[in-house]
Amino acid sequence: MLGISAVQLSVLISRICMRGKQFGLLAVGWQRFGSKTELEREPLKQLLDVYARINSVFQPEQEASKTARQESRDTAEIESKGLYAERNAYFRCMEDGDTEAMALWKRFRDISVERYVDTYARLNMGVDEYSVESTVKTPTIEAVEETLQEKGIYEEDNGSWTIDFREFGAKALDVAVVRGRTGTTTYMLRDIAAALEREEQYGFDHMIYVVSSEQDMYFKRLFKTIEIMGRPDLAARLQHINFGKVLGMSSRLGNVQLPSDILDQSSEAMHNVMRRNVAKYAEVPDPAAVADIVGISAVMTGTTREILQHLSDNPDALDPDVAGEPHCTDLLRLMAQYPDVTANAMRNLEPSAILTYLFRLTHQLSSCYDAVQVMGAKEGHGVMLARAALYEGARQVQENGLKLLGMTPVE
Repeated sequence: MLGISAVQLSVLISRICMRGKQFGLLAVGWQRFGSKTELEREPLKQLLDVYARINSVFQPEQEASKTARQESRDTAEIESKGLYAERNAYFRCMEDGDTEAMALWKRFRDISVERYVDTYARLNMGVDEYSVESTVKTPTIEAVEETLQEKGIYEEDNGSWTIDFREFGAKALDVAVVRGRTGTTTYMLRDIAAALEREEQYGFDHMIYVVSSEQDMYFKRLFKTIEIMGRPDLAARLQHINFGKVLGMSSRLGNVQLPSDILDQSSEAMHNVMRRNVAKYAEVPDPAAVADIVGISAVMTGTTREILQHLSDNPDALDPDVAGEPHCTDLLRLMAQYPDVTANAMRNLEPSAILTYLFRLTHQLSSCYDAVQVMGAKEGHGVMLARAALYEGARQVQENGLKLLGMTPVE
């Protein structure tokens, strides 16, 4: 939103991770636990349920492999049978372009994209492209591996191909597997290829990955690999912006709430609040739509709840007197800071600065309301016009700020 509002040519890509051994495990789970009826009724919930159930069955094997690694024992035997073998075999089929495997992948991908489109629309996120890892071209992956081998970056280790970053002055990055012992590609290999293809397609000045902080190490390795491949120019234009982990949620454990469910719950809660005021509720043209907008705003801004929306929605709530009133002078000064606040937020890629600013603006508006006489002011008509102009300006600043944060101001 910030890049688009700053008149930068921006492309928003939603990267859908539906490739790799995780999908192989999901496919095996679907064969065991999948319900076509439930998939038609609640597609994403059904896929999450299947994934949680197969992970529960898979957990003992994972624990055995983890214990072996901790004891410095070879995990090859453990990972060559059971669900490890089934998962890897399915992913191998996908890598080889097996018709049946790819048909199932395409079905699940289309279901996911359809639901993402609906959710993003509710969040005012205009996604330009839905990128799926399998769209990375095989020749690009082959070219990446050829470069890694030519430059002596690639090392074979017990059937896997790895990069030892310690040999390139990055001890903290340790060793990363780039192609697995079964011959299948990894996220790392596909993401390197994807970065090269996007550079060719878009000729971008800057590419930003917005991904959980749990992937900090991964992106450091990704960027370092591109650098030592001989593309420091490209690596310098890549950036990872992280966000915190969502506590208490795990797709493997099955305790995930879908974004659409969270938005629905918040919308319904706000709708219930609105219903308490029967008279005002009757005046709202489309209460369900208003509840959805304000409810989503509460989700997106956390503890702000509906405070910002409230003062933006009620143009009659304030009528500040700008003639010699310190509170109004402070409000004017605060409004004048808006261009600098947004510029800094864009420069630092930190939209929370705008949220903090809107909080301050909201509190200052409340101070004006408490301190300045509105109705029946003795200063005359000119002051009343000045008050109206000041409030209209403050309302516009609030509206602009809400839009930058992806929220829809209620008319």
